[in-house]
Order: sequence, then structure tokens, then C-alpha cells
Amino acid sequence: MLALLVLVGADLPVHCLRHEVAGAWTFHLSALGERTRCGHTSPDNSAGQPQINAADYPNAMQVTLDSPDMAMVDGQSGSWTMVYDEGFEVRSMGKTFFAFNKFDGSVSANGEIQNYVSDCGKTQVGWFQDGDQYGCFVAMKGAQSNLISTSVVRTEQPSTSSLFSDADVKPPTPEEALDRILAQDKAPALVQEAVVTQEVHQANVDKINARTGEKGWKAKVHEVLLNKTHTQLLQLSGLRRAGVRKTKEPLVRMPAFLQLSTHDARAQERIDGMPANFDWRNKDGKDYVQNPVNQGSCGSCYVVSSLSMMTARRRINEDNVDAEPFSVQVPLFCGEYNQGCDGGYPELVAKWSHDVALVPESCGRYDLSDQTCKVTCDANAVDKYKVGEYGYIGGYYGASKEANMMEEIYNRGPIAIAIEPQDDFMYYSHGVYEHASAVFDEWAKVDHAVLMTGWGEEDGKKYWRVQNSWGPDWGEAGTFRIRRGVDESAVEAQAIFATVEKTSEVPNLGIYA
Repeated sequence: MLALLVLVGADLPVHCLRHEVAGAWTFHLSALGERTRCGHTSPDNSAGQPQINAADYPNAMQVTLDSPDMAMVDGQSGSWTMVYDEGFEVRSMGKTFFAFNKFDGSVSANGEIQNYVSDCGKTQVGWFQDGDQYGCFVAMKGAQSNLISTSVVRTEQPSTSSLFSDADVKPPTPEEALDRILAQDKAPALVQEAVVTQEVHQANVDKINARTGEKGWKAKVHEVLLNKTHTQLLQLSGLRRAGVRKTKEPLVRMPAFLQLSTHDARAQERIDGMPANFDWRNKDGKDYVQNPVNQGSCGSCYVVSSLSMMTARRRINEDNVDAEPFSVQVPLFCGEYNQGCDGGYPELVAKWSHDVALVPESCGRYDLSDQTCKVTCDANAVDKYKVGEYGYIGGYYGASKEANMMEEIYNRGPIAIAIEPQDDFMYYSHGVYEHASAVFDEWAKVDHAVLMTGWGEEDGKKYWRVQNSWGPDWGEAGTFRIRRGVDESAVEAQAIFATVEKTSEVPNLGIYA
């Protein structure tokens, strides 16, 4: 089962770290005007990034990015953050800039990105906002860097299927299939479209339960996993990046006595000042969290977790547990900052909901049979909401820790996080999940976005309470518990908040009509 998850990593074929992006840049800006997609599609398409015409960006701005989060924008102080390993956002004096870092790849006949080269000193076409006006920009590292027009050149790669003998595709026994799936050096491309049988799932579960008894959690075969191909199981994780070549493997197995704490003494005091158990699913007898969603065969976990956070926070603000949920469908298929069912990030869902709008579920119900951008209501006739503040907890990517995550949850509501689920996670049944702690060195690989609603402690073991997006029958009524304070499965590496505001502003949905 490990091969089902090993390809899942992110949505664009680029890998840039903070130290590679920090430094002096020249931002080349378009004229300001109404908001546009800046040449991107809805949702964004990694294989169809917009071309760059230098004449469209006549204005230059000097920007310096210092580690970890200090920025200077035309002499004005500001802040910046990496967006995972794929791009960066800069804010200064009412201006906001976001772009993905430059990448160049080749695309095979089936659309999967096979090879890529990251250029951490350049960006794709990005978006910027100055007050109530918008524009597009392209950035290059170096002061006074000249912008050069580009065209997109793509070459197709040969299929890898011819590299393997017919013996590799003979029907195996369940145990042989399990061993083949678990073997890291086998080519998972051979079995991506094959349905994973119940016998293979059960063989997985039997092996997992044989080794997790001492850890206090159990696995089982969930109905949501049945009758799905490897590709469909991959999409459950939702942060898919095909063919990624990692520069390092951040997850390491460590004995419990060597596990490093993610907080200092001062942070421990803050943690000790919090309730031992807290959960917005049962706050003073009220459940502010909507029921678990089944995302189906779409990598939409990053949108589901983000909009579930925003819905819960609206309900908390208004003390109304029955307030209508916000639509997942609209940002999933209209948002140009992410890649729809091919994956994305909660940070960018929050950004889109800030730049555009939040609309009620009745304006676009979750429907994978119609994966087009549309709003099925009069958005001017419904209550208007948008995201106010948003970002990484702690101020920038990599700054979230146990203490500030607890404080954000307690003070303002659930948060969206991302984790790196291992081979056993999708079979989780009950207990406090643990597999391996993560080491964060500018970046930690994550695969799956989920909603964190609270925390607790059981038999001396601290845990987070998290809601998944695989339906209410998975895990503990659609939720799971995972070890807290040791960055288990990178659970504390990427935590996102967003505030929800009622507004009189007309939703910025014109370009999606």
C-alpha cells in the first residue's frame, strides 16, 4: 500500500526552498486594473502555464526577501513567506504579491508530468493587489533584471511500460500483490489503473495491526477504499505531484526517547495554560463543525479542509451551529491559484476566498460529475462573506508549533493543516495514530490536508483531534487522533488560519460568469 501514497506530494512540478528564494529580486508589473486570471485557467493547469510577453510588464519594482520573513518592497518594509515549496507571497504597505516559482517540464501523452527543472530565481506569471486594484507580475532574482519574453515548448516522453517484462503484470496472489505494492523499487505506474482488491486491503490491515498493537491504535478496511484503483486512492490525498524528485526525505524514524520537542520552555508554559481537552465539535455542548465530507475520487482535501475551517469559524462568530456551509465546489473548480482535483494548498484557498468571495453551499454543491466553474445562484442576493486575514500560523511557512496552533484553535476556531500520511494511515480505525516524526528543515513533505478541531490527552499520550474528508464511516466517525507535540507525520509543519468576515462588498466573481 505504500506505493499508493509515495507519489503524492503536491500539485506543481517545482521544488524551491526558502534559502534559494531569499535575496534581491526585480518584480516586473503590469498596469493596474480589474482583477483577472493573469492568463491562468480555472482551475490552474500545471501543463499550460501562461506565456510571458515582456511588453505586458512595463513597470519594475525592487524587492528584497530576507530569512525568515522580512521583506523590503521599493524601500518599504514588509513580510513574505514561502507557499510550501512551490511559490511565495510578499506583503507590504497594502500590496500583496503571489507567484509560483518557475519550472520547465515535459508532458507525456497521458498528461502526467514526468520530468521537470525548478528555477528558483524566476517565477511564473503571478498576481498582485494594490488596494482595490489588481495586476499581474513576473519576477526575476537580481537587481535590475531584464524580463525576456517566453514561449512554451513541450516534448513528450516515452511510456515507461516497455521497460518492464510481462512477468511483472501477471495476476499475483493477495500476499504477492501486497509485497509488490510495498516494494519501493517496483514501478507503481504498472498498477495505477488496477482496482486494489479487498484481499490486498485486508492483507495490509493484518500486517499493520500485527505491528501497531503496542502503539495503541488499530486499522481496518474501510468501505470508502473499496472498488478503487491505485489512481483513485492516490487522489484521496489531494496534494498530488507526479514524478517529483525530492532533494531529501524529511520523514525519519526515531526512537521515542530521541523525539525532539517542537517548543521551548516558554511555549510549554503557554501549553500548560490551555485546557487539557478541547474540541470545537463539543464546545459547551455545541458542535460548530460540519459533518465529515466524502471527497470521492478527487484530490479536493485541501479545499474541503479549508472551507470546513471557514464554515466552523463563521458558526463560532455568529454562535449558530446551523449556519449554511460555504461552497467547496466554487473555489475547487473556479480558483486559479490551485489545480482542482489535481491538488492544491489551504493557504491558496484562503487567499482566493480573500481576493474573490465565500459563497454558500447552495451556490455550488459538491458534484464531481460536473467539474466546471459555475455559480448556481445570484451571488448578489445571498449573505456576503469573504476571508479577512489569512496565512500560516506563526506568520510564515515553517513557524507553526504546538503552542501557537493550540492558541489559534482555542481563540478563533479550527485550522486547516497538512500531513504526510504513511502506508498505514488510510486504514486507521481508532486510537492515537503514530508512525514517525518529521524533521522540518525549511520544508517538510506533506500529502493530505485535513481539519484540526482540538486536542486532548489519553493515558499520558497527547493528541490532536482532526477531521478527515473520507466520509463519516472512516476512522472515529470521520475523525482521527494523532500524536501531539512531536510533529508526528508533519502534523505541526503546515498550519493555516483564516478569519471570516461578513461584508457588503459585491463578490468578485465577474470573470467566472
